[in-house]
Amino acid sequence: MRRGVSGRPFRALYKAQRRMLGRASTGWMYPLLAVAGVAVIRFLLPEAYRETASLLLAMFLALGMSVIATAAVMHEKENGLLPAFYISGVKPWRYLLSRCCYAAVAALLSGCFVLWFGDPAVIRIEKGAVDWSALLQGNLPRLCMGAALMILLSVCSVCLAMLPALMCETLGGYTFSGAVLAVLLCGPAAWDLLSPLPQGFLFHPAVLAGRLIRSPEMLTRRLTLEPLLMPLLSFALFALLCLAIGRLCAGGLLHGKGGASA
Repeated sequence: MRRGVSGRPFRALYKAQRRMLGRASTGWMYPLLAVAGVAVIRFLLPEAYRETASLLLAMFLALGMSVIATAAVMHEKENGLLPAFYISGVKPWRYLLSRCCYAAVAALLSGCFVLWFGDPAVIRIEKGAVDWSALLQGNLPRLCMGAALMILLSVCSVCLAMLPALMCETLGGYTFSGAVLAVLLCGPAAWDLLSPLPQGFLFHPAVLAGRLIRSPEMLTRRLTLEPLLMPLLSFALFALLCLAIGRLCAGGLLHGKGGASA
């Protein structure tokens, strides 16, 4: 076991997290939530609300990856795995990368599924019959924009989730910290999708991402692109800050609190 972790640490960490989430049934939560959400959107909601609901669900799936990331860290704390990673020579950036890659793949697949099949133009149902000819008639630019932002938002949320994972020693403390983090990230984005906020809120990364997914053509028009330059720059700085925070917290988990708590 030690040889596998030291020789190929990234692959070992990725597989360990996948097995742990599979045993805890957490790994199945996102696919099931995506499928159930699309079913509710397509069959229960009025057509006027389907686009907004699919965007809300996709944003929630991307930003909610922090829950899975911190659940994996809490599991490693409880089972004393963090000291084993440290002794085996796992670098903090590899530890963080394994969490980010798992989150990016899960958010990409579930988010793209929601954005594509939640589109009212895909798979029309008329008079009880399913029109499968519309399967490929979705909004491809929105799907591409959503795929890129799903990856970016999930990575940022995982990096930020390393902070409460480092600071909290109990599940209750993590739950409270995770709820505050989720409200700060998801709250303004959900509000903006339901009722557009003033332009100043574009500096909030989730609000900007939601608007770009809804209207990807904003980046191709000069009149709409110029007001987005500063928000886009702040988004890039926010992503770099998240990576720095995640790297520092991963180092603290492996070298300090993570080992001490175990």
